[in-house]
Amino acid sequence: METKFVYVLVSSETDIYYEQCLLSAYTLRHYNNDSHIIVLVDQATCDTLNKKRSELQQYVDEINVIETPVGYKPVERSRFIK
Repeated sequence: METKFVYVLVSSETDIYYEQCLLSAYTLRHYNNDSHIIVLVDQATCDTLNKKRSELQQYVDEINVIETPVGYKPVERSRFIK
């Protein structure tokens, strides 16, 4: 049976939330290779998932962008997605 795991990631290039998510997804994939990993992000976070911050894509199955209200702070966007 395939188990699904869902992460919510709201991050910028100046915080460490991406790295925490990356390490967690890497470890999850290592020990549960048959799991299905989904990451929900806001558009601002999705826009930063390139170059140095693109490694996450090799450990997860899906990255889905969730539309969040304009003007929300990062913590509010995270709570909105959750």
